[in-house]
Amino acid sequence: MSLFAIYSTVFPVTPQILPRFHVVFMLILSFLYYPIAKKIQEQVNPVDIALSLLALATIVYMLGDFESHLPGGHSRTLGT
Repeated sequence: MSLFAIYSTVFPVTPQILPRFHVVFMLILSFLYYPIAKKIQEQVNPVDIALSLLALATIVYMLGDFESHLPGGHSRTLGT
């Protein structure tokens, strides 16, 4: 997460992307840090991995179809 924060200070990141990355990163960490099964604290449960991958898939989907997530539903260019 700190590497992404350094990256976002050096290279400008769209304001719509930055908070979503933070939320997805925290979701992934929470699924892996707090396992779904209380019995198995030492191992990572496959369900936790699946939920983490699902959280990662949301940001991948958003980046793949980014223009539709902008206000107004279309791409915005400077000067128009």
